[in-house]
Amino acid sequence: MDDFAVLSAITKKRDLENAKKYKADSKERLKKICITKVRTTMIGALQSIEDHLLSRVPKSGQLTNEELTLQRMYDEIRKEILDKGNNQIRHLEEEFNQYEVEWKRYTIQLPVIRRD
Repeated sequence: MDDFAVLSAITKKRDLENAKKYKADSKERLKKICITKVRTTMIGALQSIEDHLLSRVPKSGQLTNEELTLQRMYDEIRKEILDKGNNQIRHLEEEFNQYEVEWKRYTIQLPVIRRD
């Protein structure tokens, strides 16, 4: 009976360690997904500005004063968006440290029908 108690204790300890690791992995997974979404939003905003604002600025050649002004404005806006977005990512990472997260994977429960 001692062997069973030892095996049972080892199994219980292993299960607890696995559950702890699973929670840590779940938190990291969610954090990574959220950070990717914030970065995608930042890059999407920059792309929209480029498409609408800088589509008039030629890629090569001499730029007019208006085109130079647009380019400078875009550079300032781009820096602000990236700074604010990266700041929010840092806050998001700090926020995740205050939570326990567990990923609820997709599960399917099949009904069991008895046939006598």
